[in-house]
Amino acid sequence: METKTFLPSLEEKVAFLSRPENYPYSTRTVGKKQTHMSWVFLTDTHAWKLKKPVRFDHIDFSTPEARRRDSEAEIRLNGRLAPNVYQTVVPLTLGPGRRIQLNRIGIPVDWLVRMRRLPAGRMLDQAIADRTVSKEDLTNVGTLLTNFYLKAAPIPMTGQEYRARLTKELEISKYELMQEENGVPHQLVTPVLDRSLRVIAQHPEIFDDRVQAGKTIEGHGDLRPEHLFLERPPEDIV
Repeated sequence: METKTFLPSLEEKVAFLSRPENYPYSTRTVGKKQTHMSWVFLTDTHAWKLKKPVRFDHIDFSTPEARRRDSEAEIRLNGRLAPNVYQTVVPLTLGPGRRIQLNRIGIPVDWLVRMRRLPAGRMLDQAIADRTVSKEDLTNVGTLLTNFYLKAAPIPMTGQEYRARLTKELEISKYELMQEENGVPHQLVTPVLDRSLRVIAQHPEIFDDRVQAGKTIEGHGDLRPEHLFLERPPEDIV
């Protein structure tokens, strides 16, 4: 539900969510982490993700409704690999006196993804830094991902659609990486991405064969060590 009434600013939402007394679950402190697309608030038992009202070539979070849809998609997609982590989408509302509220009856003005908070020491990046990661840990992660990819259903699309999608993603990546503020040397970016674009254009049969073989699945596009929790079984928490 969109509303044309008073809409709190992102700064006001962040200030509200930074205060422990505003959460439905008792917490002593609230930690904060920021990315270019979201704010994550860490309470004693949960992590709460608020998406920023941003718009990029590949994603549009410019309205509360768009952020709600993406939050629900995040629960659905990530819940496949981490069902014990991703819990639900909760509303940020306006109550009496236009006060901001979390998960209470009122006018919805934004949405948050609620997750179970995980011990930082068992994240794969921290385990690598602490030299506590084991061969068994890596075997478990590999087994989890292998089974996931083997069972994933193909996404219906044509070879032409697949090639167009890959081409667009590479062009967006090239544009972003070439921005001066990112500090990436152009000589490292241009040869790799230009060659990838040439392969798509000159050898369409490689990609058409992947479509025919059912290899175009709804998988994982952003898997890094800080996204893996070494539980038994391990969980991917992106």
